[in-house]
Parts: sequence; structure tokens; C-alpha cells
Amino acid sequence: MKKLLAICMCVVMLFVCASCKPSSAANSPAPSSQTGSLSNSDSLTPTSQTKTLVFAEDDNTKAMFHFGMTRDQVKQVLTDNQLQLEPNDYGYSDEEILNQLGFRIIGGIDIGYDAESGLLNELIIFPTSDTEFFSPYATQKGLKIGDPVEMVTKLYGEPLEKNTIGDVVNDDLCTAYHYVLPINTSGYYKEYEQITGSHTYSNSAKKGVDLIIHTSLMKGDKFNRVESIVYYVGRAFD
Repeated sequence: MKKLLAICMCVVMLFVCASCKPSSAANSPAPSSQTGSLSNSDSLTPTSQTKTLVFAEDDNTKAMFHFGMTRDQVKQVLTDNQLQLEPNDYGYSDEEILNQLGFRIIGGIDIGYDAESGLLNELIIFPTSDTEFFSPYATQKGLKIGDPVEMVTKLYGEPLEKNTIGDVVNDDLCTAYHYVLPINTSGYYKEYEQITGSHTYSNSAKKGVDLIIHTSLMKGDKFNRVESIVYYVGRAFD
């Protein structure tokens, strides 16, 4: 749980940094296939054995989750795909957990809701546990937990932003690669405005979905390997 909170804070810090300075790097994502297991993480060629795609990186691909889903829609996805919630440290029931702003699914998926609208606006792929540097889920392009850092730019190109965040004391020192995916978010912002009555997102709909990939800088087996994959849409770049 501490590691999860640390990475979420790193995401917020990165958005603040990215909004303060322009970048000349270009992002050019292209369609690709799903990939596989940690046993092939030393290779720069993805494999093809992962679970159902959790999040689509374009408007034409189907996946379990998409931004703008309501809590009831998310619950239905959990049921349809037989996904189970990770136990809560405070002994909350599943229903209580599902009504919080965020929760974690067994297998290394974190779900987050916008505080004002209650709509799904963040999804993070994590290792399955603190002792297993692996996840059965991969990105649409095939990036997975444990992949070497070279795989990030091989699949996604040069990032719009690249920052060093976290620290050694909290065991979360890492490099954050920031991309923007060409996903039409106008539906998300329209629904947000209908729920909240706010019109502060008018310019954000043109910016797509943020993808933040963290690679560990901690010494050991995790060094220079992917440790979390964050999809996010929100106010950070308004």
C-alpha cells in the first residue's frame, strides 16, 4: 500500500513538472499486439501470452476498461471477467472498497475515480505483489512489468517528458517516461460536465490520455526495468 501511494504521488509530481515546461519531442504511437510473461523480459521482442487487454491505447481497440466508466460499469467488468479485489488493510468489505476513490485488483491493477464526478480516470498496472516483479497484464503495444528500459522507447518512441522522481529512502527512485495517447476524450469530459456542472475541461478534450511509464533506478533485479504503467486523464494539463 505504501508503494502504491508513493507511485500515485510521483504521478502527480510528474504532471506538475510537465505542465511547467514545453517539450519538442514527438509522440508517435502505432498499433501493436499484446505480450507476455516476465520470463522473456530480457528480450526486446514482446511475447504473446497475457490476459485480456485492460486498457486500449486508441479508439478502435476493445479492452476491459475505458475512462468515463461509472462505478456500476466497473463493477460489471469485475464480475464479467471474474476479477477479485485485493484485501483491504482495514478489513473493509468488497462493497465498501468499491465505493472508495480507488482500489486494487488481484493481479496488479489499480483503479482510480475522479473525486468530483466519480468517473474512472486512472488505471495503473503494478507487479502482482511486493515479492513478485511480474504482472499478467500488458499494454496494447506489449509493454509489461519487468521489461528492460530499452523496451519503453522501442515500443513508444522518445517520450514527451523524462523525469527522475522518488527517492532511495522510500525505495521508489525511478525514471518516468511521459507520453500522450491519441484517444478521443471528448465523451469523458462531456459526461464530467453533465455530472458536475463544471466547464473547466473544455481544452483538455484535445489532449488525449496521459501514459506514464516508470522504470526503477533502485539497485538489484529491478534496476532499469518497468515497475508501473499509468494511464490517466484529468486536470493536470489544463
